[in-house]
Amino acid sequence: MAQSDSPLRQMKRLGLYRPGTKFGFRSPLKNDSGFIEVLPLKKSWPAIFFVSIFLISFSMPLFLMDLGMGEVDDLFDLTASLFSIFWAMGWSTGLAILALILMAMLFARDVLVVEPDNIRLRIELFNLGIESSNPLKYTSALRYVGKPIEKGSTWRDKHLAFDDLHIPISFGSQISPSRAKELLRRIQHTLEHPVAASLPPEMEQTYASQETPEQNVASMISEPVETVSSPDENPSSRASLYLLVAANLIPAVGVILAGSGLCRTFPCFHVTG
Repeated sequence: MAQSDSPLRQMKRLGLYRPGTKFGFRSPLKNDSGFIEVLPLKKSWPAIFFVSIFLISFSMPLFLMDLGMGEVDDLFDLTASLFSIFWAMGWSTGLAILALILMAMLFARDVLVVEPDNIRLRIELFNLGIESSNPLKYTSALRYVGKPIEKGSTWRDKHLAFDDLHIPISFGSQISPSRAKELLRRIQHTLEHPVAASLPPEMEQTYASQETPEQNVASMISEPVETVSSPDENPSSRASLYLLVAANLIPAVGVILAGSGLCRTFPCFHVTG
């Protein structure tokens, strides 16, 4: 896999081995042996300020507009009022989406859910969010990242990470070394067995033997494709095409002759219906 690719693009290439994802409310723990930890999620205050100004500016026309429902005297006034109402509804939908983005930037949380055989990572807002499931058998190299250099994780600053089939999965942000040490100890203690530094050899062989989507597409392209002659290459079909064009030109020729002076000199056929 190319090192320049982001973890998200690398995950798309895993096929059946891609971590499971779902959207919804947080499900409870399967048993009491796991734990849930809410981790700090770094906020971008310049982006929050920009979105806030954008939301306030685009909300003003909505509150200042006059729907004119009290001055409906005729059909024209009713049409104008309905247009204003539907415009306000469409404008409000855009503002609602922008407000939801602002709330996510302010109140979204990074949640770590550790179970004996699985590590679940969530980004949620009021317990509703997106979750990725990472089975323990595919997990390796659980670590603390003090100086992030991997693409897509530098915004987190100091954080925790592990590899899911060699793809780095990051979680948390701005975590101090002391808290990171405690979290790593707790995670390793909760799992059925500690996360290894690398994948087991049998898992490496199983993963390497699978055909990736890129290889599957390449094999399909390399297969010989039977060529089928087009209808234009058949002489009989070409002759039929010429006859069809000529038949459609006959009425046009008749119209031209009827509009010219030739019918006064030469007899023309007149079709009545």
